[in-house]
Amino acid sequence: FAIKSLILAAHCSTERTMRARLDGFKNRLQAKDDEIGRKNLEMEALANTLKEAQAENKRLQSELEKGREARAEVDHLKAELEKEKAHSTVLTDYYNLTEPKMEALRQEVSKAEASAAEESRRFSREMAKTT
Repeated sequence: FAIKSLILAAHCSTERTMRARLDGFKNRLQAKDDEIGRKNLEMEALANTLKEAQAENKRLQSELEKGREARAEVDHLKAELEKEKAHSTVLTDYYNLTEPKMEALRQEVSKAEASAAEESRRFSREMAKTT
């Protein structure tokens, strides 16, 4: 009976030790499971942050493209303006070259009109004399 008691006591002690070790494993396993849950939440938060950053990046890329298009339009308009300035310069130069000639022609016309008027008056006087 004493041996049985010893064996039983040893068995109970071993069982308590094994249960204590098993409880320790369960506690560590639960702690690891909790840690995995926290890490999963962190990963979800990071994934959401990444999605938001990607959406913002896409929006900024769109804004950048609009800016590039606007810049191209501005460059096009500047080129058109330069063409217009060059054309205006050519026209101004042409006007400046031809204006003295036009003034001379106006003076010739004025002289011719005055001469024609004088000729008309003289003709009228002569006609009056002959009648």
